[in-house]
Amino acid sequence: MKRTKSALKQARGSLRRAESNRARKTATRSSIARAEEAIAANDTEAAKKRIAEAFSNLDKSLKKKIMHPNTAARRKSRLVAKLKKAASADAVVAEKKPKKAASADAGVKEKKTKKKAAK
Repeated sequence: MKRTKSALKQARGSLRRAESNRARKTATRSSIARAEEAIAANDTEAAKKRIAEAFSNLDKSLKKKIMHPNTAARRKSRLVAKLKKAASADAVVAEKKPKKAASADAGVKEKKTKKKAAK
């Protein structure tokens, strides 16, 4: 048990900082989760807004030294990578067009043209 006045004061400050840090960490994790949900829903506009919020929370955590700089950078990088992957997947789906169903006559015509070309 702490006995001196300065040790008790330090313990009180530590508890206050721990509570504040816990709130900041929770806000950061929540904003990252909301951004990931928006990405999963394929809503790029909402995802961009949520990612901006997540970046802001990550930067605030970084400024208060609640989080290691590499951890914040890694989380930012992964969020942007997920957004790019989702955006490229949407673009690929939009580019693909359904193939036309081949009719029975098309196969017969191909065979006739091959026979004529062989002669």
